[in-house]
Amino acid sequence: MNVKVIIQLILFIIGFSFVIYVNSKYFNKTELKKNNEIISNSKSQSNNTKNENTLKNIFYEKYDKENNKYIITSETGFFLSNNNENVYLENVKAFLILNNNTTVYLKSDKANYNTITNESHFYENVNANYLNHELNSSNLHLDFYKNLLLAYDYVIYTSDNYKLLADKAQLNLITKNLKIFMLSDELESKVKVFNVN
Repeated sequence: MNVKVIIQLILFIIGFSFVIYVNSKYFNKTELKKNNEIISNSKSQSNNTKNENTLKNIFYEKYDKENNKYIITSETGFFLSNNNENVYLENVKAFLILNNNTTVYLKSDKANYNTITNESHFYENVNANYLNHELNSSNLHLDFYKNLLLAYDYVIYTSDNYKLLADKAQLNLITKNLKIFMLSDELESKVKVFNVN
């Protein structure tokens, strides 16, 4: 036989073996079936855990190091871990009563709350009110260690005079300074300002 034919035959055998290996490794139907069964079992176990640990009329009240009072309430929820540290909440209302006796009102459809750190992540139809300022967004993160309230993902800020559309808004809980900005540095990506009056 010719050397070229032998090399072509060897390359064909190697290629064919590789195709069989990839097919058996990544497209094996019994393996996919087992993986689907594992996923569905874990989903049903998490649903059972949710139903067994469902809480109703949830109320937490805490104070931070600046003596700000934080109250978070929820119609329903459940613990996300066995140590009862993280709680998933639905139909959430929260109040941050600052040490100067002004109040930040928060509400959302859902939230995750850490009972130790008070760190809260509000999401889905988030609304925050502070004095004559209103903030709507998809997400809002309340971080007591950094003393920040951070709203992001389609932020709409409204005051008596302006309506702003932006990517992100950040309220410093100590200084009460509010920063509103876009995440992109491109020229087309600027905060959109509308005059309300």
